[in-house]
Amino acid sequence: MKFVPTNAFAPPVIEATVANAGTTNTTLNWSAVIGQTYEIRCKDDLTTGAWTFLATVTATNNPASFVDTGGHQPQRFYRVVIP
Repeated sequence: MKFVPTNAFAPPVIEATVANAGTTNTTLNWSAVIGQTYEIRCKDDLTTGAWTFLATVTATNNPASFVDTGGHQPQRFYRVVIP
């Protein structure tokens, strides 16, 4: 038996492969509910500071996506949350 969440508040799951990682066009894809609003946040170092808000995205597809054009970072961590 496999559990498949069906409510609009199921936590998003970022795909294991991030397209164009380390470039100025890093693309995140995550599981989404169409019409649900998500916040994209990032950190360049997990040991310091708070998560930085990047954008609010309302899903129009599943998976949803976001392109981080904020500049080349040798290392960046992302999270997608339901506000």
